[in-house]
Amino acid sequence: MTDKSYADMTEAERDAQAETAIAGHLDGSAPLEVLGEREIALVDVRALRARLGLTQDRFARRFGFSTAAVRNWEQSRRWPDRSARILLRMIELEPEKVARIAREA
Repeated sequence: MTDKSYADMTEAERDAQAETAIAGHLDGSAPLEVLGEREIALVDVRALRARLGLTQDRFARRFGFSTAAVRNWEQSRRWPDRSARILLRMIELEPEKVARIAREA
């Protein structure tokens, strides 16, 4: 998706965006989920976890996921649901803050 808001896109741009999203959903490369006008981007969980230097188990425990969920996301057996994608994006941006909040919860 471009940096333009959905409302500022031309009809052709909206159609192209929709076709790309649908194609990604159909071939399994990306889930189709839209929140309002903004698509919630998938986070590469394996790359994020590697960047943080954590095992699947430690990543899961630190941020409140099940180890099975992390494994399934990394192996593309399942896609994170909308809430998990939002949390993963927050972890990507502010991992220490999210870890602190998770510890205090």
